Amino acid sequence: MEIIFVDDASSDNTLKLVETYCWKRPHKIVKAKRNSGMPFAQWKRGCDLAAGDLIWIAESDDLVINRFLSILVPIIAEPDIDLVFCDSIKIGPDYTYKNLLEEEGGALRKDSFGISKILGRSYIFEKLAMGNVIENVSGVIFRKDLLMRHIGRIANYRYMGDWLLYIDIANRGTLCHVSSPMNYFRQHAATTRSAKRSDKDLAKFCDEYDSVQERLAELKVFDKAAARAKSLELRNRIGRVARATSNNVLLRIEKDYFSSGCGRIVLWGMGQIGRTVFSHMSSVVPPYKVVAIDKNPTWVSSLSNEPVISPDNYFLSEFKLDDFLLICTLDYESQIISILGSKKNRLTIKRLSDYVY
Repeated sequence: MEIIFVDDASSDNTLKLVETYCWKRPHKIVKAKRNSGMPFAQWKRGCDLAAGDLIWIAESDDLVINRFLSILVPIIAEPDIDLVFCDSIKIGPDYTYKNLLEEEGGALRKDSFGISKILGRSYIFEKLAMGNVIENVSGVIFRKDLLMRHIGRIANYRYMGDWLLYIDIANRGTLCHVSSPMNYFRQHAATTRSAKRSDKDLAKFCDEYDSVQERLAELKVFDKAAARAKSLELRNRIGRVARATSNNVLLRIEKDYFSSGCGRIVLWGMGQIGRTVFSHMSSVVPPYKVVAIDKNPTWVSSLSNEPVISPDNYFLSEFKLDDFLLICTLDYESQIISILGSKKNRLTIKRLSDYVY
């Protein structure tokens, strides 16, 4: 095994740690003079130097179970498989390798997991056309020849390069999905997908989304009109998110909470908007008074000192009568209000739409 470490001018002691762990193994270290903020360009720098037939792009914040390579490598060694990937689980900033080992000692140690060969074109139509369902590259192993055929195209991307890469590889190949969560990828405020973006970043995000939709139109997945409609829909949504996370809205939420005389502030929905509201409210309210509800409790619990439960299991009895509930999603407000039922009449409830529109 050959290890290639690509350092995009990290500001911590990453390089010292790498040199400590890698000195016994064949390795190369590629150092950038300044941070580029372009992850796919760094992927290409490392892949250009690779000598092997298979490539695993293991990003620095991610974890995999110990048997990850021993399970996935024999699968992609089969001549008709062009890419193999496993399921991924999101983790928060405080999740450690110790947590992973404890979980692997339980359910993940089982040898029963599904392996599905998938015709790439079918996967594009059924899955990849809807979004980047291969959530994290650290859970993927590539054939080098096929990867190098397409990776140059995404070098100037910042957000959507992996999605476009999977589409291009799947277009003329066969994929294999291992239905077991062997990869854990970290999300926190500094990651590319979580960070609050400037207007310039949002424009690039939308431009890259446009290019993915254009590629799907080229492949006859959508017609051009449908691709343009999807791009317009995203731009409208980005505008709504930007308005919902503006300082003006955050300050109005803060004012309403303090004037209500409520105890806890309960945030339902930890998408980009919810995380921004959580970060702001945690800076002005004692941490034990900020509670988050989300369908991914592992991710949310890393933000909050309170136990966090998935909304599927968050029984209405968990709410306190002096809670200030803020629904932090613009898409599912009516469904959440319906779930609350009669409880809504005894809670202080605010919706983001109260502030955005």
